[in-house]
Amino acid sequence: LAGDMPLHDWMQDHTTCPNAMVDRITPRPDAGVRARVLAATGREDGAAVMAEEFRQWVIADDFRNGRPAWEQVGVQMVDSVAPFEEAKIRLLNASHSAIAWAGLLAGTSYIHEGVRDARIEALARRYTDEAIACLRPSPLDLGGYRDTVLARFSNEALADSNQRVAVDSAAKLREFVLPTLRERLAARAPLEGVAML
Repeated sequence: LAGDMPLHDWMQDHTTCPNAMVDRITPRPDAGVRARVLAATGREDGAAVMAEEFRQWVIADDFRNGRPAWEQVGVQMVDSVAPFEEAKIRLLNASHSAIAWAGLLAGTSYIHEGVRDARIEALARRYTDEAIACLRPSPLDLGGYRDTVLARFSNEALADSNQRVAVDSAAKLREFVLPTLRERLAARAPLEGVAML
């Protein structure tokens, strides 16, 4: 299909590709999840997964030829997904990594243990305060979003391991934390929280 300009032109005139974002923590399933699914449903599931109860799906409302009424099942239809993605990356993903890194240094195994440690929770809050300042203005209640994220991380039923979250730390630092560091430096704003990460 390379070079098929009539197809290209038709696509440009008749289709869109709306941006979307999904947020739900899905840790690696523990050894007992298949047995719990079997007990709860009576069905053997060879690909059973674990997930938190929280779920968020955000889609840019940019459709040419109609769309399903996704908002009726909890999807957030928005003009732009960008502020939601940035909040997820800089508040959820960055603080998730920070809690895992600090938790490993403190000798804990799981995210919920780290977020319940006052020192680690304070580290995450200091960082997120600085990240929130970079994300304003926003259509989100950024402080409320951060508080929800930290509450989600305290869910011990997920048994989300620090080791899992800390994988690829160099890439995560570059993607999740450095944008905030650069913006704080450019604004000559305090950066103790982001510098600690």
